[in-house]
Amino acid sequence: MSSCQGLGAFSCFFVLSMFFLSNYSPGPLLPDQGTIALAENENFGPRLMSGSVSPERGRVGSSFTFQVVYINPENVPPVYVYLKLDNFIFPENLLEENYITFSMDFTGGDYTTGAIYSFTWKVFEEYIGPHIYYFEARVGDMTLRFPENDVCYGPVVLGLENNQPPVLSGSVSPQEGTAGDVFGYTAIYWDNEWDPPQYVSVYIDGVPHPMAQTGGDYENGLIYTYSWRTTIADAGHHTYYFRTSDGVDNVSFPENGFFEGPFVAEPPPAAPNRPPSLSQGTVYPEVGYAGEKFTFEVTYMDPDGDPPSRIEVTIDNARYGLEKIAGDPENGARYRYVSENLTRGTHLHYFEASDGRENARFPQVGVLTGPVVTEPRSVFSYVTLVIVSGLIVLFVLLSAAFYVLRRKHKSES
Repeated sequence: MSSCQGLGAFSCFFVLSMFFLSNYSPGPLLPDQGTIALAENENFGPRLMSGSVSPERGRVGSSFTFQVVYINPENVPPVYVYLKLDNFIFPENLLEENYITFSMDFTGGDYTTGAIYSFTWKVFEEYIGPHIYYFEARVGDMTLRFPENDVCYGPVVLGLENNQPPVLSGSVSPQEGTAGDVFGYTAIYWDNEWDPPQYVSVYIDGVPHPMAQTGGDYENGLIYTYSWRTTIADAGHHTYYFRTSDGVDNVSFPENGFFEGPFVAEPPPAAPNRPPSLSQGTVYPEVGYAGEKFTFEVTYMDPDGDPPSRIEVTIDNARYGLEKIAGDPENGARYRYVSENLTRGTHLHYFEASDGRENARFPQVGVLTGPVVTEPRSVFSYVTLVIVSGLIVLFVLLSAAFYVLRRKHKSES
């Protein structure tokens, strides 16, 4: 700071501005801006913490978003939350009374664990240079400040003159594939002045496709991607290149011409389909009473290993879907349907299935008979049957006894 001695306030600030513009590195210059785990704040009163600005530098016309977190364990909202930003127009802007005040808006969270307040600042040419700021809030008769006894540095606003163009690189993966494959294009955008891209596009065979940011950062490069799902119509050789702009300069990669790729091959012809088959169609019991469960089963086989797209049993012109219970299509899969609502009478059924291309039926022609459903016997029928059976047994016993006694009487005579 000794180099500023003897200079006026405005001259000193101008020198400081040039110093920041030429030596500024992103990020806060304070060793600690009050970032602490939210759980630890339960032991404190209301406070401001985690103040920041994003991006930390940008060009005239850009928007900068300031954020700060307000916490109050007693769940009391603040009267206000302000951003105090230096008034760059006046050389005395380092004096507290010359800061510009902006009201910040609540944008999320809650007061007990952390309420986020934000303000977005759009800059114009008169604000070119480095800036400083702090946050202020009021709750009850208490005034809060972040940082408590210092200021935060940023953002740095750059002019449009002497622009350094962005650096762009990119590639496609894989280089070769088959129609139906997905090819991924990746571009990396980097700008020494942290200018955000106006757009990043990949040109495939001369046709532009907008890319979406999927990662990265301003310091190491922003990552943009685009996915191209090909079809049979896309078979053949292709070309590509990337384009972007930082709002001042347009950049292409490669600088001239294009890259060759990917090569998309036609898919191999599909093997002819082999139809499925149905066998061993059964129903059990074959004879039963109304209200009883009747189980229909059939075996499905497909030499291509295709599972059935549908498999049904038709009972008296009504169709019902079957469920797989065991096996696999190549070796034979068993399917089942259980009915509990068959009415009295003789029923007819058959099975049908499809692998999505060809159908199968069992039996191939006609229908299967069954089951035969009868009405259950009444209690009176059961009692009558028991009595009649008992009388028959008694008659047989008496006949046997009479026969034995008669034989004995004859032998004694």
